[in-house]
Amino acid sequence: MQLSYDKILNSIDQLLIPQQFPKLILNLPTLHSLPQERQLVINFANEVVQEITPHINKFRLIYNKKQEQFDLSQIKNSELQNTLSEFKEIKRKEQNNYDKLLQDSHNLLQQKELEIKQLQHTQRELIKNQQKTCQELQKNAQKKQENIQQTEQLQISILQNSFTFSETYKYPRCQVLQDGKIFYNKGGFLSCLCDQAISNQGIVRFSFLIHDIGTNQTMVGIGAREIISKSGQRSLSYNEQWLLFQPSSKREISQFNSILFYQQ
Repeated sequence: MQLSYDKILNSIDQLLIPQQFPKLILNLPTLHSLPQERQLVINFANEVVQEITPHINKFRLIYNKKQEQFDLSQIKNSELQNTLSEFKEIKRKEQNNYDKLLQDSHNLLQQKELEIKQLQHTQRELIKNQQKTCQELQKNAQKKQENIQQTEQLQISILQNSFTFSETYKYPRCQVLQDGKIFYNKGGFLSCLCDQAISNQGIVRFSFLIHDIGTNQTMVGIGAREIISKSGQRSLSYNEQWLLFQPSSKREISQFNSILFYQQ
């Protein structure tokens, strides 16, 4: 108990303010050492303890509350710091993702622009080639149309003129009758040419009529009149195949170009 009282007295000595007792300087340890004053001191100490205990408890309560608030604020501050750190990390990752997405978009845009330029170049080349092809087709069509017109004109010109056998370009023993419409040969392979020339362009169609075949065969063909008349030939035989002169200065041997007509 003495130790407890000493603690109480020390506490009272620290709590009491000297200004409250301006004319009396208290020395509690001295009073405590006097036997006759011991009970008085104890009573006084009890009264002081009872008086200040509620204040001390209130102070402790306020202190504990403040401490709890401080601890809570520390916890909240720590959580806030963690949250802020997490937010900064998320922000950093989002910024990195955004930068990467922006760079990828830029690269993709450049690639698409290059592809568009290539497609435009290819399209221009295709259009250019198509235009060139169309021009060539138009030229070819125009040329073919001109050839057709020329051929038609030649055919019309030829159809408008009848072929007649020549009195000049024939063998003497051959006869030309009815103003050159009929050629007559009594025998032998004797030829007679026509007076009219055949065009060497386009397709030429002509017809003839055989009235009578005096021998077992006859031949009809087309040749160059100047070459045949200059050669002075009437026919050429090779291996019993009758050959006609070609429209060339060179005779083709072993080529069967005659048309055979047998009597029935």
